[in-house]
Order: sequence, then structure tokens, then C-alpha cells
Amino acid sequence: MGTVVIHLLRHRYDLVDCQPYAPLPAARLGCWLTRTPIVACIHDTSAPPRGFGVADDQWLSATDRRLATLVEGYLYRLGYDQVLTVAESVRQDLIQRFGLAASRVAVAANGVDVRALAMHARHPQACDIIFVGRHVPHKHPEHFLEAAARVSARRQLQGCRRVRVKLVGAGPLSGAARQRAQELGLQDDILWWGEVERHSDVVGHIRSARLLVLPSTREGFGLVLAEAMACGTGVLAYDIPAVRETLGTALRDALVPPGDVSALAAAIERLLDEPERLAAQVAVGRERVSACFDVREFASRVLEVYDKALATGSVGREFDDA
Repeated sequence: MGTVVIHLLRHRYDLVDCQPYAPLPAARLGCWLTRTPIVACIHDTSAPPRGFGVADDQWLSATDRRLATLVEGYLYRLGYDQVLTVAESVRQDLIQRFGLAASRVAVAANGVDVRALAMHARHPQACDIIFVGRHVPHKHPEHFLEAAARVSARRQLQGCRRVRVKLVGAGPLSGAARQRAQELGLQDDILWWGEVERHSDVVGHIRSARLLVLPSTREGFGLVLAEAMACGTGVLAYDIPAVRETLGTALRDALVPPGDVSALAAAIERLLDEPERLAAQVAVGRERVSACFDVREFASRVLEVYDKALATGSVGREFDDA
């Protein structure tokens, strides 16, 4: 914390963009002392998912979540000139639950380089469905595996080949995920890729899949879904607010109720068994990501927020009372 304050005292900036959590108090103090406008970028909050009341569903324990809520209540009310977030659902949470002034909270949906992603080479090991993300509780890799096992079992009964499955990512649940895959009889169907360092390699894996499945019950924005749509890969996810925003009304059939593994498996099977339906979804997804989430639009929106902070920010603003 002291390092951040000292740095801001020794250097002069027109504006500071600060990400949570730990740097926020120090950056706010340093900007207050130097009368520098500050924008806080908040991608998500620790609020439990709406309509999915599982106490240990999140990456935080119940005790840690209560502590996080108290800390957030302090961090998010430090009187920033502007607060920038990535989805309207997060904006509303910051306004309604944390009491931030609506005029100071703006949305800039995450952007992707649509043209660059569409040109990436596919990974040579193709698959039917892919999971891309950290292996943590709210991402639910176990739901992905259970749905894949159900689809494979039904296909096997029908005399069809089992689904080819790929997991990209790692985390504290990786060991449990591998054990669950063994219990489900998926060991011969899965390609485990663990943590992939280069983003271009992650994109290659996404492009190698017919369908990306995101059984997450907490997201600030469905970035991996936007990337998959740009890659020409089908998408399927749990119906939570930020993901619903990412997909939009035209892709509502790509959403299933949170935690409903049976519905998830049925939707996977339907999309894989109906190539025309999947191709139509891919076309809609490409159109949506190009129209709404191009990186140039994201940059333009962020600059608008910076301009507002520079033009109207009260550089000596006291902490919020909300």
C-alpha cells in the first residue's frame, strides 16, 4: 500500500485507473493527496448469484464472503471520480447494494479482437465440447463432466460414438475433477490441458471445439463466451445475469437454469445432434460479438469514462457517506 502512495506522490498523472481489491485504498489516498482524478474498475462483486442459493457455491467460504462484503462496502465507497464495470447487472449491484451514485457508475462491456480471433489456427486435437476456465467452485467443472457423461451414455446406447471432451484450465478443484471424471467413466474421452499460458493457444483450443460450455454460477461478464462466438464456436451456459447480458435475447436458447445438469446435458445433446441449429447459433453469435463486443468499441467506451472523470471529477472528493 505504501509503495502505491509513494509512487503517486513522486509521479504526476492526468488520471489513474485502478483495479480492485488491494490497490484501491492506496490509489485513492494517493490521488486525493495529489488531486488526481481516479477511475476504479470493478469487474464483479462477491454477491451470491441471484436465484441460485447454494451457500458454498462461490470461490469464497460463507465466513470469507461475509468479510468480503464488509471490505467491499468500504472499498467501493471511497469516492472515486468514476467507477467502471463490465455489465449492467454489476452496475445495478454497485448502486443498489453498495449505494454508489448512479451518475458515477458506467458500463464498458469487455471487448475482444473479433478479426484476430477468427484468424487463429485451430488446435489439431478437435473435440465436441470444451470447458475453459479456472477449476473453482462457481465455475462447476464437475457439472460439465457430469453433463458430458450423460450425453456419452445416451449416445452409446444409441450405437453412436461418445463425445470428445476437452478441459483447459486449472485450479484447486483440478484433482477432484480428475477423480470425478474417473468415477463417471470419462477417462478415455477427455483431453486435459491444464493451465495454458499463451492466450493464442487458448483461442486455438476454443476453435478446435464444436461447443463451449460454461456452467458457471458467478460471472461479471461472459468473456470466454464472447471469445467463443468470435471464434465460430457454439456456446452453452447457465442463465445468470451477466451471462444473459453477454448472449442477448437472440441466444436465449443457449441458456439453461443454473445448476440443472440434466438440462445442460439435454442442451449439449440437442446442439451436437442438430448441426443446422448449431450453425445458426454460431452465425448469430458472430454477428452479436462483432456488433457489441469489438475491442475498438470497448476502448472507445473506456475513453468516454476517462473523459468524464477528467472533466467533472471532484479531485478533492471526500469519501461517500452511502
